[in-house]
Amino acid sequence: KTRYIIPLEDGHMGELDIFGGVLDGLYFIEVEFESEEDAENFVPPVWFGENVSDDKRYANSYLSKCNDLYYPCLCPDLLSRYTRSTEMSAGDTPEIRDA
Repeated sequence: KTRYIIPLEDGHMGELDIFGGVLDGLYFIEVEFESEEDAENFVPPVWFGENVSDDKRYANSYLSKCNDLYYPCLCPDLLSRYTRSTEMSAGDTPEIRDA
């Protein structure tokens, strides 16, 4: 995976992970919070998509055992919710560019 650090409009930093290999096409973004209150008050940008924090299928330990991105690892209908082209600027939709 490749990780990009993205400044978010509200001052938080997002860690965007873009997977390759057998998980090519899977993207996540993670934000660290200073407190529970900080996390509860956070309003994610629209391009974040659905929160999968509590879905064990997205844990690194689970993903490391996947042979490909599709069933039985992840359902294709779920995959479509989490993969999208994105632009990388605070307040905008991030754009992924090859380095």
